[in-house]
Amino acid sequence: MFRHCRLFCLLALLALGPAGCDPGQSAARKMQGESAPMWPALEALTSGEESMSSVGMGMDRGGPAEARKAASSARFKELLDDFEKTPIPSSFATSERELAKKELVANLRKVAEDGPDSEVKAAYDKARENMKILASP
Repeated sequence: MFRHCRLFCLLALLALGPAGCDPGQSAARKMQGESAPMWPALEALTSGEESMSSVGMGMDRGGPAEARKAASSARFKELLDDFEKTPIPSSFATSERELAKKELVANLRKVAEDGPDSEVKAAYDKARENMKILASP
């Protein structure tokens, strides 16, 4: 009986693999999907300390002044420069993403500039829209 159970489990695993139910896939990959665009420069810009998430937290918690402060940090500027210089991998590159990347960089630089809070907020909101385009499958 034990042999039949093992055989059944083996056959079930073999059948599930080609059907897209590979139990070896990571949870992150399942959540992102196969075509979710991500490359090292984008990941660095969007996660971790002094990244775009810090700018967003600044905007949410302290308003434009805190977002400006986060976007003005040397580390954030370095991440933004690296992101700007790094091409979008060919597997994700589209004209829409290229334009969104260019606009994202410009809008995040505007967040760091001295100016009226309304302009900082508008630049941040545009940057979020650009990020949605970059990150959409």
